Amino acid sequence: MQSSIGATVGASWNRLAGTAIGASLAAAFASLWGTDVVAFGVAVALTVWVCSSLGLMDSYRLASVTVAVVMLFERESSYAVVAVRRFLEVAVGIVVSLVVTGLTWSSRARKRLQERVVGMLVEMSLLYEAVLRRRSGHADAPVDELRAKVHDSLRTHAALLKQATFEPAMGIRPAVLALWRDHLQRVYLAVEALELATRDGPRDIAGLGFEAELTSLIQAISTEFHELARDVVAGRLASGREPLETKVRALDEKMAEVGRDRAGNDFGLERALRVYAFVSSLRNLARELDMAREVILRREAALDEKQEA
Repeated sequence: MQSSIGATVGASWNRLAGTAIGASLAAAFASLWGTDVVAFGVAVALTVWVCSSLGLMDSYRLASVTVAVVMLFERESSYAVVAVRRFLEVAVGIVVSLVVTGLTWSSRARKRLQERVVGMLVEMSLLYEAVLRRRSGHADAPVDELRAKVHDSLRTHAALLKQATFEPAMGIRPAVLALWRDHLQRVYLAVEALELATRDGPRDIAGLGFEAELTSLIQAISTEFHELARDVVAGRLASGREPLETKVRALDEKMAEVGRDRAGNDFGLERALRVYAFVSSLRNLARELDMAREVILRREAALDEKQEA
């Protein structure tokens, strides 16, 4: 029994598969070559190799224990009977654990994973806003603390996703939750790039000639973080929202217009480079958020079509 249904099912499968492999090989080796140290050692080595070859890396320890139980414990029946009994004992225990977990455990890995996705979106939104606050001159912006929280959340997400794949269908599909993991990592890297572009101290955006468009994009990105979080709480992304790319294009057009006017763009090479790095990082973040919504919407639609078919 584990902390969630998905974790219990995963652990049960690993135990059942390991027991079946270990019991089968132990019975065969003991019947053919006895139970001396050489036969036992070869049986354990072969058991580990079979589990590894089948991708059951969490099962080989239990499989090796089963080999020891079948080959080395005192017995009154044949090795084959001992192996079958061992497998049935483990199977009964697994059934009991699954029934008890299903009836008493309120924790669902998929639900916790969905909540974790929401939490990561909120944390990244706070990190994004803290980066902008520090750029505006607020030295108390908790950038480092929020970055550490996002790192922890990404690690937790990977563990919960593994558990969620063993749970019955409820809430957001594991395939969609896996996409969230990939895109949240990309979004986080984009926020990190923005933080690097603004790390050298406060910079204002007055007098650029395109501050209205830049402010509009900054606010739209913040809003998109919160909209995505609300959609995940609801269990499905809302379609038909205006993409952030619209704001990006408006900003690019205004910057090009200002760039054609040498007098309106005369604020120094160093400042121009810093502004360009900042705008480029914002543009990348906006496109990563747009991509996350677009790809996940397409994935949800494809899964719906497959389920209807």
